[in-house]
Amino acid sequence: SRVLKKGVTMGNSIRQLKAMLRKNWLLKIRHPWATFLEIILPTFVMLMLIAVRTRVDTKLHPTQPYIREGMFVKVGNSVISPSLESFLKLWFATGEHLAFAPDTEETQKMLNVLSVRFPLLQ
Repeated sequence: SRVLKKGVTMGNSIRQLKAMLRKNWLLKIRHPWATFLEIILPTFVMLMLIAVRTRVDTKLHPTQPYIREGMFVKVGNSVISPSLESFLKLWFATGEHLAFAPDTEETQKMLNVLSVRFPLLQ
């Protein structure tokens, strides 16, 4: 017979395979509830997934914007929104900071323009 590894022949491998299959078969026969559950539970879960899938709307819907007109209020332009200057005064009084990111030239230019209008940003 053909040698696969040191001391292991093809005949030994086939014999081992037959022994393991027989052992597994005996385990299945001796524990019918476990065998039953091994078959039924995956089947039940799969059927539930199929049932859920058939109830779900699979139609492709067109894209919609999440931000619509009227969702946001400009700072200081309504009764419920105080002005940016009052926010800055409150933050300055409580020792809080307003951070801008990223630290780039564009951000610095924006802060320079804003600091002319709102000196508390400096």
